[in-house]
Amino acid sequence: PMLIVKMTNDEIRRINENSGRTLKKVVVSDKTDFGSLQIRRAIGTLKLFDISPVVLLDHVGPSNVQPGNSHVLSVSQPYAGCAMVSYVIEGDVEQVNGVNNERRILNTGDFTWNYGGRGTIIGEQTGPSLKAQGGKVETFRILVNLGKKDKTNEPTVQYASAAQIPVWKVPSRNQKNEECLVEVRVLCGTCEGFKGESPVSANNISMLDVTMYGKGAKHTFPINCESDGFAYVYRGSGLFGCSPALVQSGELCVFDCGVEMQVVNNTDQPLRFLLTSGEPILESVYRSGGVVLNSADEHSAFSLPTLFTSNTTSTNSNNNNNTNKPTSDSADKQS
Repeated sequence: PMLIVKMTNDEIRRINENSGRTLKKVVVSDKTDFGSLQIRRAIGTLKLFDISPVVLLDHVGPSNVQPGNSHVLSVSQPYAGCAMVSYVIEGDVEQVNGVNNERRILNTGDFTWNYGGRGTIIGEQTGPSLKAQGGKVETFRILVNLGKKDKTNEPTVQYASAAQIPVWKVPSRNQKNEECLVEVRVLCGTCEGFKGESPVSANNISMLDVTMYGKGAKHTFPINCESDGFAYVYRGSGLFGCSPALVQSGELCVFDCGVEMQVVNNTDQPLRFLLTSGEPILESVYRSGGVVLNSADEHSAFSLPTLFTSNTTSTNSNNNNNTNKPTSDSADKQS
């Protein structure tokens, strides 16, 4: 007779602690066009509900916008129970936050960690330079779930300009002995001793913007064995995992257990991807738009603090053309 041995999660984790990670799956992001803007949603869909603690990942652009109008990038709406991360790849973005009713211009390479806590209002549109001159815009919007004990904290905003974000560069050579380069911008968390300027939450989240120059460029990234992780590719294509699997632009790969992820650039073009990991929050999740709570009942009872309901600021004040306005996430209820 066959003997079936059941192992606990801890036993499985210990076996994998000395191994490189493979991929659980590769997911093609959902693509939607809103006027001249292209939006890809990689997390927060029927195909991929979440990768705890991340519950949503939107990749806006790259899109060319014409001068004269402001284009909504993220509808002004409530955020609570989560942190809303904004990262600008190209262009300038005007962000309005209910905390102090602050307006801030984010430029290429800038990063904000908007800690929603018990509730705030956040909206984004293209900035004054794009409105005056037109050009290319590309951003990321990422929602990071908070543990139940953190959902009622006061909202805050932390900002890091492109110049404040640590950059780690590693020269390497491919199999043909050609020079290659791996460049890592540490947005949040740590990498090889470099610490991001933005706060590290209790679940040890790490966000890295990685660029690998040169065909055959190769690097192995350490990842906490307690963390779930993924990579979203937004330029080029690469081979991910110790059993290499191809992941192309617009695709997201989910990591299996292990303590490291090997990546190889398999084309002559630069490979760019967001590498994110964090310890999962083992709680139920109910997300409606930017409000991330633990149940539908909690969401029904939710209301914004008075401070923000009286200071709501529309980010679409300069644009009456609804063809450029994305549908609000508030209709996207998931349980």
